[in-house]
Amino acid sequence: MWCSVITARRLRTGLLLAAAGALFVLLLLFPEAAGNGVRRGLSVCGQLLIPSLFPFLVLTGFLIRSGLLKRLSRVFEPLMRRVFGFSGEAAAAVLLSMLGGYPTGAAAVAGLLQREEISVEEGRRLLRCAVNAGPAFVIGGIGVGMLGSVEAGLLLLVAHLTASLITSLCERAPAVPHTSLPSPAVPLGSAVQDSLHAATESLLSMCSFVLLASTGLSLFDALCTLPPHSLWRCLFSGVLEVSTGCLEAASAGELAPFLIGAMLGFGGLAVHGQIAAVTSRFHLLDRRFLRARLLHALLGGTLSFLLFRWFPPPNAAVAALASLSAFHEGNTAVSATALLALMLLCILFLQTLPDTENRRFRA
Repeated sequence: MWCSVITARRLRTGLLLAAAGALFVLLLLFPEAAGNGVRRGLSVCGQLLIPSLFPFLVLTGFLIRSGLLKRLSRVFEPLMRRVFGFSGEAAAAVLLSMLGGYPTGAAAVAGLLQREEISVEEGRRLLRCAVNAGPAFVIGGIGVGMLGSVEAGLLLLVAHLTASLITSLCERAPAVPHTSLPSPAVPLGSAVQDSLHAATESLLSMCSFVLLASTGLSLFDALCTLPPHSLWRCLFSGVLEVSTGCLEAASAGELAPFLIGAMLGFGGLAVHGQIAAVTSRFHLLDRRFLRARLLHALLGGTLSFLLFRWFPPPNAAVAALASLSAFHEGNTAVSATALLALMLLCILFLQTLPDTENRRFRA
């Protein structure tokens, strides 16, 4: 038995070393492609992610730390218990995930577990249902920014949230009473500061995953030389990261609604990595999480396709707008907005770090 475990570990270590070595060689062979991928990722972060997600992340953290989330959960507790089999605290987390987007749901679940307001098993079930794209990203980023139509964003949002509710019904289980410890009152000033720090850290982690996925997509293009709007390139980018995947899918013509809806439901490996990082302390991810993501993707893609057929938006574009030309591989310029937003984010992150009295190099 021990020999098999050691052999498996050696095999895993060998595969990781081989993969790292292959990536290192690719970076040496295609430095320009890697640079273009980083520039594209910066544009996505500066023009889509930071403006649409940062306020919701701060609001989510404040609601949890100030105790307002627990009061809000009492309103939805009867509905969640009878229909979905969740407690009232879980109801508020699902609501926040629908309003704030992918990282907010995971952050809400982790915060509830840290304060012992839900059980670990309920946290696992809740996490499978709290992976949703926010309305700001779907309507503003995808609908207006990528498809050129507010109506298209609204249809995508309706399909996405409906698929999320159906997925929640599939995860239903009898509600188990859970006795939570009384949470100490947190001063409003501390709640705001802690929320800013947590939101900045989460968003920096998210932007890092976007940069990594965008670099991987550029290296993939350099190796395979696929056409700019091919289906395989679209699927590869969507599996890696949802923002770049939806941008590629926006040019897929009649398949665009299905592909975008499926990518929003799946979330992308970058979002899964962020969720794993936020909830790593509680070990919530399992095979059922991946199964729920695939179900959400199938339902979201199908509903989006049907809604676009039944209620075709008047101004939906078949390709990404020219105003988003900074996302394309050939553009080597980085927008000033993206750089300024990232610089301000880094400064805010440093300012919100806790100040210790005994620093090594204090004068």
